[in-house]
Amino acid sequence: MVSYSFDRYGNFIVTLANGQVWRQVEGDTSTARWHKSASSYLVNITGGAFGSYNFTVSGNPGKFKVRRVSER
Repeated sequence: MVSYSFDRYGNFIVTLANGQVWRQVEGDTSTARWHKSASSYLVNITGGAFGSYNFTVSGNPGKFKVRRVSER
């Protein structure tokens, strides 16, 4: 991760080193509890259902549903 932020609902937006930007989908009930610098988190993104993707963070429990927003 290069950066992450949270919207007013607690959903995250993440920018990766390759320029891709990913947003947690509305309705996902998982809550990210990240407090370290973004570069300390290693992420894995795999295909999910209905055009969504599964987003996991190495060493952190849980899985998030995300959609790709853009590529910078």
